[in-house]
Formats: sequence, C-alpha cells, structure tokens
Amino acid sequence: MEDYQTDQEVAEAILNGLQNWRAGTTDRMTYSWQVWNAVSQQEELGWQPFLEEWLCLESAALQQAYLNLLDSRRTGK
Repeated sequence: MEDYQTDQEVAEAILNGLQNWRAGTTDRMTYSWQVWNAVSQQEELGWQPFLEEWLCLESAALQQAYLNLLDSRRTGK
C-alpha cells in the first residue's frame, strides 16, 4: 500500500478489516465517516473478494480524493 500511496487511514482500516476477518472477530476502530462507510461496504462484499481485487466503490473514491490532494497522476482504481 505504501508503493501506491494509499491514504494512511484507509490502509489502517484495510489491515484492521483483514485481521478481524482472519481472526473471526469484529473489533471496531474509530475512522472518519467516509472510511467507516467504505469498511461497511467492503464487509458486505466480504474480505475474500477484497483479496481477489473486488473492492467497494467507496474505497476507490477515497483513494482518488487522497491522490488528488497529493497532486498525483495515479488513479484510485
């Protein structure tokens, strides 16, 4: 995620979500409402699909907004 300049809060949410999925727990951390919404959407899709590159649309939008702030030419997709 560092190589792709992933927003730090999004990266933490992804790692926490994957750890919870692996452990079978539901620990909740405090995130901004945008990240919380993305995590909720990803949980509906599931974390296995995430590993197979099925990301929720909200995650791509959050990453795009972050890359725009960095004035990066990369895309959130």
